[in-house]
Amino acid sequence: MGSKFLKPEQESYLDWVARPSIERQPPTKQAKALELNVDPSTLWQWEQTPWYREELERRLQNRNVGPERLQEVMDSLWKEAKSGDVSAAKLYLQYVQEMGGNQNRLEDRAVSEMTDEELQTAWEDTFVGD
Repeated sequence: MGSKFLKPEQESYLDWVARPSIERQPPTKQAKALELNVDPSTLWQWEQTPWYREELERRLQNRNVGPERLQEVMDSLWKEAKSGDVSAAKLYLQYVQEMGGNQNRLEDRAVSEMTDEELQTAWEDTFVGD
């Protein structure tokens, strides 16, 4: 997953930092340093380097917009939209429009310009019954 230039301790620390704090084991930076058998100041030194910041940013980006997370959000949005939530339908249709899907119905105007009634009709024409 990481760079071939990173030491296993650095990989482990980056993986740990990229997790939400509630999921981190051990729960503190001091404990993580102990687990890695490094001085806590070493962690701070790593954090000051460009390679650390770049690799952490890459991992956070992958975590936050990874396909699994995006699909979970879209599934939740779909469920709410299908139950009649017009705001969820609008967001879902905007996403579909931006991704290039269903051009036949949505090409005339941006979803953000549609009235609730137009949006409901577009939703029913496009997605009801899926």
